[in-house]
Amino acid sequence: MFHPTSPNRAFVTSQTTRNVIEVDVEAGKVLGATETRAVGSHTMAITADGRTAFTANEPEGSLSRLDLVRRAFVAKHVVGPGPTEGIGVTPDGREVWMGFMKDGTVRVVDGTTGALLATVTGFIEPARLTLSPDGSRAVVADGGCSVTQVVDVRTRRVLGPIIGLDEGFGVAKVLPDNRTAVVAVIQKGVVAMVDLEDRRVISRYDLGNRIDAAAWGPKP
Repeated sequence: MFHPTSPNRAFVTSQTTRNVIEVDVEAGKVLGATETRAVGSHTMAITADGRTAFTANEPEGSLSRLDLVRRAFVAKHVVGPGPTEGIGVTPDGREVWMGFMKDGTVRVVDGTTGALLATVTGFIEPARLTLSPDGSRAVVADGGCSVTQVVDVRTRRVLGPIIGLDEGFGVAKVLPDNRTAVVAVIQKGVVAMVDLEDRRVISRYDLGNRIDAAAWGPKP
């Protein structure tokens, strides 16, 4: 993931070394690493100020909180039964949303204490998710039923699926307009831009090969 305010800086999860690596993509230089102290730190979410990161530790069903400024591990909390992959965070870091494939739920936890705040149901395999920059919507890719759902963050209510989008797996980014999202359709090798308000596909880009995820990079 790119740093929210520094376009040349990016963060990458390294499951093997159990670290989040910070790199300067412009200089081609590794800036440092922050340990997650967890197995399978697969996906990541970063707060709006770029100071805090959370990793979803897939087999453990746990969450690691990291201080990106000091490059320091802060805490780890077991949230539910693994595996977990999808993770998103509200801009202020108060809520972390995590998808759990074993019981088909999205768990909402306190970003500081790890305490369970709510459980959102109605999914089979919520493998990927992200939150809009303003924290109003969650976008959940459900590989089990091949749909991408839009959820109201405040009410925890599932608003419905994106029409015309099947197997939307790699939900990676909601754009600054808080309305447009980037979704990867892995098996078809398609990147789709979707409208979250109308829950429809705006455009599709066929890349020809299987892809796992897609993102929207910051303007240099």
